[in-house]
Amino acid sequence: MQPCAYYDKNGACAQSMTDHVRLMLKAMKEILPRYENRIKKVTGLDPEKILKTAIVLHDLGKLTRVYHDNNTGKGKIPFYRHELVSAAVSLQMLESSGHYTPDEARTISLTTLHHHEPLMFGMLGNINQPALTPSIAYNQITRLGERLSWHPSKEKVEEFLNEFSREIGELELPVLSAELVTRNLSRLVVMARYHPFYRREYYRKVVPFVIPLVLCDYKGASERGGKKPFFTRYVDRMVEAARNAKK
Repeated sequence: MQPCAYYDKNGACAQSMTDHVRLMLKAMKEILPRYENRIKKVTGLDPEKILKTAIVLHDLGKLTRVYHDNNTGKGKIPFYRHELVSAAVSLQMLESSGHYTPDEARTISLTTLHHHEPLMFGMLGNINQPALTPSIAYNQITRLGERLSWHPSKEKVEEFLNEFSREIGELELPVLSAELVTRNLSRLVVMARYHPFYRREYYRKVVPFVIPLVLCDYKGASERGGKKPFFTRYVDRMVEAARNAKK
């Protein structure tokens, strides 16, 4: 069994995580040039390095037992937000890697945290607001117990990461636990919302990466089984316009 990015309505894997990330990296080659110069000017960071790493890491929170169980009829856990786990684990790995600066680690982790930001999709009228409160998200994470573990196994998730080591370097996957996730989430929330310096830097450095990551994500999901995400129609038009502009 390979790590899965999307499940169909019957609980079968509709798209592997490896295929999803490869499609996103392919889409990045056409999407990033539209934003690259502006991102570089505003953030001072390497746009390709940041976006490429965020692409590989953004859905790590789906490679968990709880996400698998939620999508295969093995017991629904409400309010599980995979992007919270992705961001917390990303921060842990990037800070300890030795080849990402603290600034890069924060930017990638916070970009990952916001790739399902509801404001991006005009969903405010449909949001179940209690699902978004920090206290409920934290409480659910701490209650998950053994269900907050890597799926199908830590070794399989490590194999997935190793497939993209040429793109993002070698990263050490930590043992997953509620303590690790809540600790790093607390740090990210404080940096993004309350620390006077990082709050200013957050808006300047993170927001420019969220849009291209979301566009790549939807493009990467366009070839999964079942109905295409509606947002891919916009991405297809944008990519086609970029191609025509090069001619």
